[in-house]
Amino acid sequence: MWATWGYLGSKTLGVATKQWTWLYIRFVPAKPRTPLTEPLERVVYDHRTLEAPESLLTLATPARLRRFLVPGVLVLLLGFVVQYRYTPDVVPFSQEMARPNLSQWTLSVSTSLSIRASREKVWSNIMGLPSYPQWNPYIREATIVDSSRKPLPETTSLSASHKLLLKTHMPPTMDASVKTTDMLEHVKLVDPQEFRVVWGSTGSGILFGAEVWLMLSEEGSSRTKFEMVTVFKGVAAHIIKTFMGGTVNNLHQSLVGMAEGLKRVSEGD
Repeated sequence: MWATWGYLGSKTLGVATKQWTWLYIRFVPAKPRTPLTEPLERVVYDHRTLEAPESLLTLATPARLRRFLVPGVLVLLLGFVVQYRYTPDVVPFSQEMARPNLSQWTLSVSTSLSIRASREKVWSNIMGLPSYPQWNPYIREATIVDSSRKPLPETTSLSASHKLLLKTHMPPTMDASVKTTDMLEHVKLVDPQEFRVVWGSTGSGILFGAEVWLMLSEEGSSRTKFEMVTVFKGVAAHIIKTFMGGTVNNLHQSLVGMAEGLKRVSEGD
């Protein structure tokens, strides 16, 4: 499918390039050959002139060029839309899923570490949203809000279908003077029995889809493994993966910063 749309787009853009070249060749008056006996300086000067012939300025105008370039761009965009319209982009979420299937996502960023504390204690710190400013260098604030972004009472217990307004730092820092970035997330799962929390975007995900997974598992009788996985899909995910390596690195640092902060507060250091 991608090869087909890429071919059509390149052919359309190719027509535009050929048309421009044809206009140039057809309407730029040919200059008589300069005899070898003429001064070399005159030949160089003629080839360096920046003035386009009047016929070229009249016929190869931006408007005429757009007649061929715009269809090429539209064909490529149509390919994106059709591809993602008939290929589900955001993986259907199921509460039975133990963890995200990374093969179904375009980009994933994750971290994990071992914490010397019980799952119950670590879980309590994750669920204690009001205490995030004290230990979390990535998510500086996490507030449960309604559909109009109005904060709900702090005593509200986080559950599926809630919305979270997150104020984040990328890269992570505890410096309160650094400006935060707001993110509105839809909570998809809160499972205290399996110690899992999932939030992310909603909708078709044609342009962008994301999920964040926080998971706890036992490591012996007194240790807990914390995992945080962020997955992305959609047109924006391809752009981020291909051209925005710095953003991906900042996100990874942020996940690591949150994990280390959770470790410190859970271990009581």
